[in-house]
Amino acid sequence: MKFGTLRKFLITAALAAVVGVSASATACSIETKRPRARITFELVTGDTTEEYVLDYDLYRNLYPNTVNHFIELAKAGYYDNTVIHDYETGEWYTGVYSYDKDAYSAAISGDSGSVGEYFANHSKESEYLNLFNDGKIKPTVYANTLFKTDKHGDIVYVDKDGKTVSGDTPGASPVRVISKDYAMPSLIGEFKNNVQQTINNGALTATAGSLKMFYYPSNSSDNASKSKVYVTPPKSGIMQADSKYNCATSAFTVQVGASTNSESNYCVFGKVRNQDDLDDLKNAVADYFEDTYGSNSYVVKSSDVAVTVYEPTSGWKPSSGGKCYNARTVEEVFDAPKSAIRIVSVKITKN
Repeated sequence: MKFGTLRKFLITAALAAVVGVSASATACSIETKRPRARITFELVTGDTTEEYVLDYDLYRNLYPNTVNHFIELAKAGYYDNTVIHDYETGEWYTGVYSYDKDAYSAAISGDSGSVGEYFANHSKESEYLNLFNDGKIKPTVYANTLFKTDKHGDIVYVDKDGKTVSGDTPGASPVRVISKDYAMPSLIGEFKNNVQQTINNGALTATAGSLKMFYYPSNSSDNASKSKVYVTPPKSGIMQADSKYNCATSAFTVQVGASTNSESNYCVFGKVRNQDDLDDLKNAVADYFEDTYGSNSYVVKSSDVAVTVYEPTSGWKPSSGGKCYNARTVEEVFDAPKSAIRIVSVKITKN
């Protein structure tokens, strides 16, 4: 099927947008176990564009923190006008960089700067941090905790059954409490291998049509694997965990093909509602790339891109002031698509 013969459904998209506004206006005051999101994609083909509208179920009943985080960013308009920054035929990575048509085209063609420079100049990290600092993003990861104290200022201890005991009782543990002073701008990883979480009703597997949160870095030898943070899994209290499993910010992947990823290592928090809509988008991209670039690569490799990872600062105390985390970078090379795939908007149509 050639791109030129694909059925266009801009009218359908416009009608869907009207329905979405109505649903959003009437339903967003009540939280449901399975909210819905509408993602409008745009394939930029020279001087023309084609929009494709996909509806997703978000599984708040399985991944409450991840889904709420995604909804918070979507409602803030954060994901609007972002670009697929790393392209594979079966999986697209997005949610970090804004789209500028002229600058992107110039970088991809080599007429002005490198692809790496484009991403460095169009990072949305500052916007993300502003949302976090303004309280628009609920924290789930903390650099440290405080100890709960009684009215006399003494630390409270409990036994394995949660009963309050004296501190010298064998097996007694101090009770930890979280403090906003230690909040970090990252998201807890809601999957089994992160502090052995139990996903109620069974975790989702990564298949065509999945949405997954993305975590930097994944390399177990990286410094982040040696850093510890405190997280707040649902119904599990406060737990210590590895930074590398709790470092997601805004990046997520749109899976369009088969996958061998295990639900033990990824948070698959959404599924497309209509597989045909996904196939229309996927086929449009595949056909256009094949017709335009033939057997040549469909991507342009970026130079090193600095990706920020947040780690707890050792020895930091609220009384000392300042932030409780370090911002450091890892170097990544992205395979950016030669023809831009833009996310026009992410709207929550059912809350």
